[in-house]
Amino acid sequence: MCFQLAQHQDILVSEKKELDFFNRQYRSGQEWYEYQFRDWNGETAIGEGSVLYGVTSLRPEVPGRIYEMLPQTKFIYMTRHPIDRIESMWFQHVSNGDHVPEFNQAVREWLPLIDGSLYWKQLNSYRRYFEDERFLLLFLDDYKADTLGVLKETCDFLGVSHFAEVPEAYTNAREGLALDSPMWEAIRHTPLGRTIRKNFSESFKDIFRRVFRQEVGNKIQPQWEEGTLRWAINLLKDDSQQFLEFAQQPVSRWDFSEEFIQRKLEFAGDNSSWKNLRNRRQTFVLSHLLDYEKLGA
Repeated sequence: MCFQLAQHQDILVSEKKELDFFNRQYRSGQEWYEYQFRDWNGETAIGEGSVLYGVTSLRPEVPGRIYEMLPQTKFIYMTRHPIDRIESMWFQHVSNGDHVPEFNQAVREWLPLIDGSLYWKQLNSYRRYFEDERFLLLFLDDYKADTLGVLKETCDFLGVSHFAEVPEAYTNAREGLALDSPMWEAIRHTPLGRTIRKNFSESFKDIFRRVFRQEVGNKIQPQWEEGTLRWAINLLKDDSQQFLEFAQQPVSRWDFSEEFIQRKLEFAGDNSSWKNLRNRRQTFVLSHLLDYEKLGA
């Protein structure tokens, strides 16, 4: 969606979608942040798309920092089924080559996987500073079912004209998961690897990914252990219901029933792809206070 909004003539989105200024880059200073929007040419709406602003366990001070610098900020908060979001976040880190463990271990031992799906908790951390009118609450399944309709709602929220048609889009890492080749895995977190990731152009990175990354499957599913799945649902269910009620949605919108649990426990992916993914051995620091930078992201 951020990619699509960037195509609107009255919207400026930073060239790098996830600036992570108010968490990881805050020490760079306000001038650094303003420089990321140096191409501003009178656009009505100016913004970025840092997903990790919605995982406050990593940086609890983020909402206050945003309010202090930009008190008139508007927030677009798109959510999905909390369990699906956990899976997606884990897949994203694996695809990025970050140091994450096997799925069920990660769910229980790395707090941000659960914390980012506690939508009511996350929203309230921002409502301490911003009025409710400054939040647009969206749902991924609505966006997929009626992209143009959701984009129109978003444009109204931002005060810009509607799109005449659905703009170009792209798929995320979950749609076609690729993992590092042994060579790139060995150098990713070295000074050379960090230099490549930080300084090279996106076009060069695309070429680099095609050479040094291996496709392992399409839309594969992590294999939940029943105890971990039920534990996660117990942590998420009440928070989800409160969030849905606030968003004026039926609490049944996100299914946590026994039928849902059984469906999740049935592995429907490519067994060979799953075997390759599950057999990865990566270093992981077991700490709920683990900072995002320490994952090597």
